[in-house]
Amino acid sequence: MMETTISRDVLVLGAGPAGIDAAQALAESGCNALVIARGDVEAPESVKVLSNAVLSEFAGVAGDFRASITSNSETVEQTFGAVV
Repeated sequence: MMETTISRDVLVLGAGPAGIDAAQALAESGCNALVIARGDVEAPESVKVLSNAVLSEFAGVAGDFRASITSNSETVEQTFGAVV
C-alpha cells in the first residue's frame, strides 16, 4: 500500500470575516493558512494574506491541491492539503 503525506497548508478563498476567522483558527491549530483577497486586507499577524490576488489555475484531489495564484502581475504556484 502506498503511503501519502497530506500537506498542512490550507488555501482560504476570500478575506471576509469568515475567511479571516477560518485562517486564524487554522493557524492556531498548527496549519499554514494562506488567504487570497481581491483587494487590500488587514488581518491578524498569524494570518498570511496575499492581497490583490486571483486564483488563476486550480486542480487536484483532497490532500493534494495545486493552485496558481496571481497577485500584482506575479504568479505563484503552491500545493495545498485543503481549501476553504
